[in-house]
Amino acid sequence: MLSTTSPHSNTNLENLHPSLWRASQLGRGFGEYLDCGHASLANELPGAGWPLANLTELLVQQAGSAELQLLSPALAQLREGQIILLNTPYQPQILALSALHLDLSRVLWLPCSKPQDALWAAEQIVKNQACSALLLWQSTRQHFTSDALRRLHMAAQNGRSLFCLIRPWESQLGPSPAPLRLKLALHDTGLQIEVFKRRGAQQIQPIVLPFKDLVPQFRLPLNQYQLQSPSRHHAKLDSSIMDRDLSAATRAGGISSAMVE
Repeated sequence: MLSTTSPHSNTNLENLHPSLWRASQLGRGFGEYLDCGHASLANELPGAGWPLANLTELLVQQAGSAELQLLSPALAQLREGQIILLNTPYQPQILALSALHLDLSRVLWLPCSKPQDALWAAEQIVKNQACSALLLWQSTRQHFTSDALRRLHMAAQNGRSLFCLIRPWESQLGPSPAPLRLKLALHDTGLQIEVFKRRGAQQIQPIVLPFKDLVPQFRLPLNQYQLQSPSRHHAKLDSSIMDRDLSAATRAGGISSAMVE
């Protein structure tokens, strides 16, 4: 049987390089990471957080499955640079975003009508380090090819942004160059997370983050905030969409209320 140590050294072979690990181990992270803000999830992630300069995939059963709530502790750590929401399925809801402790003066909403526009914009943004975080949504009506995903991942490696691609549930059936892929599902007690692709051993069982750990308290006042938008029509705090959905967002606990139709 081969020994895992050199006869002349006490150094384990897996310590020779960060990309080496045993089949029974969780792969060690190398590069930069953002704290994910949830201890049980950190235990399942290489580097104990969200990797920078990489493509990360979140697969959801439907848009608004608490993906923003899951990422918000990491996004709140970013003290400079824009946080870009690209090709969102719904219009962002300002009060819910503020409840996630995000600096709304740095949140930029970029709606897209065509998949190729979203892909081109995402590639240019991360490649040119034009933001500190980019969240890109792929709708159920869109199809991102393997070549497009490879281009996104290569572009991400040229920068140092947090880059998350939120994709439909069925995308798990196709290949992806993303080194980290998670499946998210809402359950009665919280958000179930299955890490089905990562550097290292397979996850033994999904974890569940309780709703109380995902839903922050709303923060007031917000009079000084306004969500940036490339169009002339900014979503302001006194808009009808804010008035109409505030009570519903509060009752829902903010799980799907960061974006509203």
